[in-house]
Amino acid sequence: MNLIRPNGMIERLSLPRLQIEPEGYGRAQPGPATPETLRLAARQERRRQPRRKADPLRGRLVDLTA
Repeated sequence: MNLIRPNGMIERLSLPRLQIEPEGYGRAQPGPATPETLRLAARQERRRQPRRKADPLRGRLVDLTA
């Protein structure tokens, strides 16, 4: 049911839905961290890797319809 307030706001009244997530849904949670796993993760993190070479088209608009 929708209630229309005098100020024009609409409030929806309905039964709350239960949020049930299936097993295995979403990102896997990290396990216990050891110094070796932290070191390996830091080495494999892509954001910390420098770019191989400068991309000449990076930041420029390209008209693909031409």
